Amino acid sequence: MFRPNYLSLLAVALVGFVRAEDPPFTIDTNPLPVSAETEMLAKVTPAIVSVFPGRLAKVTEKDDDSAESPMDRYFRPDEEKEKDKPVIQGVGSGVIVSADGLIITNHHVVTLETGNAADSITVELTDKRRFTAKLIGSDRLTDIALLRVDAKDLPILPFADSAKVRVGDAVFAVGNPFRVGLTVTRGIVSALDRSGLNVGGTNTFEGFIQTDAPINPGNSGGALTDTLGRLVGINTAIYSQGGGNIGIGFSVPSNLARAIATRLLRDGKINRGFFGARSESVDQDIATKAKLPAISGAQLAEVVEGGPADKAGWKSGDVITSINGQPVSDRGVFRLILSLSSPGEVVACGGFHEGAAVEHPVTLADENTTASGDFEITEIPGLRMKSVEQGLEITEVTKTSPAARKFKPAQIILTLNGEKATSAPAFESAIRKGVNTFTVLADGSEITVILRLE
Repeated sequence: MFRPNYLSLLAVALVGFVRAEDPPFTIDTNPLPVSAETEMLAKVTPAIVSVFPGRLAKVTEKDDDSAESPMDRYFRPDEEKEKDKPVIQGVGSGVIVSADGLIITNHHVVTLETGNAADSITVELTDKRRFTAKLIGSDRLTDIALLRVDAKDLPILPFADSAKVRVGDAVFAVGNPFRVGLTVTRGIVSALDRSGLNVGGTNTFEGFIQTDAPINPGNSGGALTDTLGRLVGINTAIYSQGGGNIGIGFSVPSNLARAIATRLLRDGKINRGFFGARSESVDQDIATKAKLPAISGAQLAEVVEGGPADKAGWKSGDVITSINGQPVSDRGVFRLILSLSSPGEVVACGGFHEGAAVEHPVTLADENTTASGDFEITEIPGLRMKSVEQGLEITEVTKTSPAARKFKPAQIILTLNGEKATSAPAFESAIRKGVNTFTVLADGSEITVILRLE
C-alpha cells in the first residue's frame, strides 16, 4: 500500500510558497562581529579531546544490547571480525598539553568500575582523527592521569598559573558532556581551595577550583580555561543530586595537574613523602584551646611515634600554619601541599605549640617507611595498626569503628585492593570509596575480607 511521505510533501509545499513571492522580511547578511572570546575558543577547542576507555572482551551473540545507548552500539566493534578489540565502557575528555601527544585527563576517566586501569584507551580529536593512547601513569589521590598518543604537531593548551586565579574570574568549561560532542560553557570562579569532597574515594588530596560554568558527565578530564585561552583547571566533578549540572562544579587547579603530570612522565607513578601525623582542621574551639591568633591551620591530632614529624619535634595537639612559606588554612591545604613533596625532601613547617610560635623542619620519609608505634587509620576511624614484617598488624578496633565486625586485634592485613600493606600511608592511599578487598592473616590462615566504605 502506497504511503505518502508527508514531510517531503510539506517541504515541497513550503518551497513553492516561499518562491511564490518575496517574503516581507528584512535580512541582514553581514556576519556576526567576532569577539575576542570567539577567537580565543577557536584556538582552545582543537586541543580538547574525547577519551574512550575500554576493556578487552569477546563479544558473543548472546550479549544483551538493550541497556546500551546508540553511541555504545556505534563504538562497539563488529562482533564477527573484531572480537578481541575493545568494548567502549564510557567517555570522558582530555587536554593536549604537548605537541608530541601528551594528554592530561582524570584518573577516573581511564579507570574501570573494578578500580583497574582500562585495557585500552581511544582518543578522538576534534578533526575526528582517532588514536590508541598509552597510559603513562595515573594518580587516584589527585584524580589525574597522563596519556600519550603517537602524533606530531598537535594543537596544545598552555598552562596558566592557577595560584593567580581569583573568585569572580570568567572561565570556560570545554569537554564532551553526555557524548553530545565538543561543548563550551561559560561561568565564573565561584570559590577556591575546596576540599573534603572525597572525589574519587577516601583520603584524596583536594584543593579544587569551584565554578558555576556548567559541567556535566563526560566533561571529566576536560579544560577549564581563562579568557586568554590558558588552562586553569582540569574539570573533575559536579555537585548534583540528579546527575546533571546545578551550577557547582570542581576542577583540579592547573598547577597541581602540571606537577602530578610532570612526576608521572618522569617516574610513571607518584611516590609521596611521609610526614607521620594525622591532622584535622582548626575550628574555633581548637583555636581557643591552642591559643591561636586566628582560626586557621591544621592541628596534629596524632603524631606517629618514631615518624618524621615526631623526630622533628612536633607533638600531638600542635598546630601547623605554614609549610615552605605557604599558609596552611586547614587540613585540606596541609595535606595538599605535602602531597607534592617527595621522600627525603625537607619541608619547613611553622606553627604553634601551646600558644607559642615554633618552627620545626621535617625530613619526609618514604611512604612505605615503617614506624615504631601504632597509628589510627584516618579513613577508618577506630582502627589502629602498626607495621610488622608481614604487613600491618591490627592493634585495636573500637566498637564504633566501621571495621568492628570485620577485624580483630592481632590479625595482620597483607594486602588491600591488590596493593601490599607495607605502611599506614600506603594503606590509606589504597582505600577506596565503596567496596574494599583485604587479604588478612588470621590464626595462621589467609582469608579475604570485604569492607564497604561510604
